[in-house]
Amino acid sequence: MDTGTPRWQRHFLALLPDAAARAALAAIAVPAGARPVHHDDLHLTLAFLGTLAPEGEASAIAAAAAAVRDVPLPAVRLDRLECWREARVCCATETEPSTALNEFAARFTAALAERGLGAAAGKPFLAHVTLARLGRGAPPPTDALLVPAVSWRPEGLALLASGAIPEPGARYRVLQRIA
Repeated sequence: MDTGTPRWQRHFLALLPDAAARAALAAIAVPAGARPVHHDDLHLTLAFLGTLAPEGEASAIAAAAAAVRDVPLPAVRLDRLECWREARVCCATETEPSTALNEFAARFTAALAERGLGAAAGKPFLAHVTLARLGRGAPPPTDALLVPAVSWRPEGLALLASGAIPEPGARYRVLQRIA
């Protein structure tokens, strides 16, 4: 059995940072012992979809394409580092929530709900990019920290899938670019 090949199982609609934003996000210091997310895997999740069959993937892509028709991708500005105890992750987040980004995410929630998709329905959108995963041993820091702001225009919108692998723990792949 090949333990180095991910089993693709969880789907997301996400904004993709450009190369400069990826580099700036990857440069944010995370707590000692945290495992950084691979540079190529950094993304801002707009909607978590859970596990989808191929027809669900096609439906999510169609919903997303309809939601972004004639709508520009919103600017993103992340300037805080938060570590979330329950999820065991450290994320770049916003000090001041962006109205444009929240409205953009709401379009997806509505378009997905019309098709019976969206595993996190009812959960409020919180703009974030996961930077690192916390190990089981150490408790996560409890205070959010201001970090140098990373401002960017997304280079795209895509349907992503995550897969669990032994090291570093998860990888992501782009299934379909939508915008």
